[in-house]
Amino acid sequence: MSINETFYPQQIGKSARQSSSGQDIRTKIADEAIDAGKAVQLVDGDEDRVEVFDGTGTVYGIARYSTQADQDFRREDDARDRAEYQEDDPVAIQRPGSDNDVIVEFEEDADTLGEQVVVDEDTGNFRPDSTDEDDVTELDNASVAATTITNDDVEIGAIRTRPIETN
Repeated sequence: MSINETFYPQQIGKSARQSSSGQDIRTKIADEAIDAGKAVQLVDGDEDRVEVFDGTGTVYGIARYSTQADQDFRREDDARDRAEYQEDDPVAIQRPGSDNDVIVEFEEDADTLGEQVVVDEDTGNFRPDSTDEDDVTELDNASVAATTITNDDVEIGAIRTRPIETN
């Protein structure tokens, strides 16, 4: 068993948190369907609504998977990877700087712990800063907290949205 199999049990899906301390969770209204684990931005002109990050705004946070989402959006097959907020649903959003790690989808392998993380402007998912992709936006103080594993052709990894403390 690899460290990643230990760190990411298969039953944990995107946007699950790795710890519960120091959370900064806000609630906004979905302006469109939003998958849990996606970066979101405020809708231009409406601070109560969010949409999937597309590079036209600032990253507001990460749409969180929650117990309520599990109850509301459960599907027969692998609900945790497909939890989706529908338009006008309240969305739990973890703000950058929260003192915990979040499991998210990466668009490519992220195999260097501590590497800076960027947000893909086409998908709202994440990439390591070393990507060759041009349409990305930096996410301040975000880094790879656990390297990616492939689960059903999806690269799953964890990011930390606060500076890593060194001793």
